Amino acid sequence: MQPKRIAIIPARSGSVRIKNKNIKSFFNKPMISYPIDALKKSKLFEKIHISTDDIKIKKIVEKLGIKFDFLRSKKLSKNNVIIQDVLKFTLKEYKKKNQSFDEVWLIFACTPFITKEQLISAAEKFSRTKMNYPMMTFLEYDAPIEWAFKKEKNYFKPLNKKKLLVDSQNIKKKYYESATFVIFKEDQVFKQKVFSKYYGHILNKQSAIDIDDMSDWRKAELLFKINKHK
Repeated sequence: MQPKRIAIIPARSGSVRIKNKNIKSFFNKPMISYPIDALKKSKLFEKIHISTDDIKIKKIVEKLGIKFDFLRSKKLSKNNVIIQDVLKFTLKEYKKKNQSFDEVWLIFACTPFITKEQLISAAEKFSRTKMNYPMMTFLEYDAPIEWAFKKEKNYFKPLNKKKLLVDSQNIKKKYYESATFVIFKEDQVFKQKVFSKYYGHILNKQSAIDIDDMSDWRKAELLFKINKHK
């Protein structure tokens, strides 16, 4: 029997670095339409919830076939709000409607490369774990972080001089969150904000990019064109 899953896409108004980035046109479609389309095609989810306080976003998303049960409170739409609190609010509202879920998927809105195959693969992988921790999507660092430098005035200083002498083949790979999706069991959302461990679903560099500013947006456009012509 398939677990009851809810996908929650945070899409508040007032994005700072890219105005209206969640609904900004990306190759003639609102950015948020890409994850919504992948979620629908995967057929994994009982509920797809867009967490927004913005009526404009609500209207656009409704045209994409998503039914709204409630809006996010203005209190939870400020810049310093933690995503976990948004998830808690959403689940509490559904509990008022006597609805609960086995799995809670946090899906980021600016994910134009997300696919149903990624979602299905992650769902299968998560089901094979003991589900003691959430599962997060990761990308591999391009270079060993042990070789990192920091800038001090006009100079760049290695964080660790000894590590600069170590061959990359002898350094374990390191990863960072790709900002694509995170899978929780429902009770984990209420336990803590950061976990000591996560299960990992590693994505390749052509299938994820964290879009934070216009430089990232232009990279995403270029990568989208490349992928389209493959």
